[in-house]
Amino acid sequence: MIDEARLIKALDACVAHLARLGCPVVNLLQPGLTDAELAQNETQLPFLLTEEVRTLYRWRNGTRGGR
Repeated sequence: MIDEARLIKALDACVAHLARLGCPVVNLLQPGLTDAELAQNETQLPFLLTEEVRTLYRWRNGTRGGR
């Protein structure tokens, strides 16, 4: 079992550091997925997501393409 709060705190610290450095990726981060959205996406995969990956995608859903 993972410590979800600790993982999210670490991820938020990474984003805060990137923001202080002026990295544009911070503005490209997408909102996280709901459990229902994760379940729907998982049906398209040939494997099950780990709890760590679920936590990551609930936190943020990657980035949108930026130019």
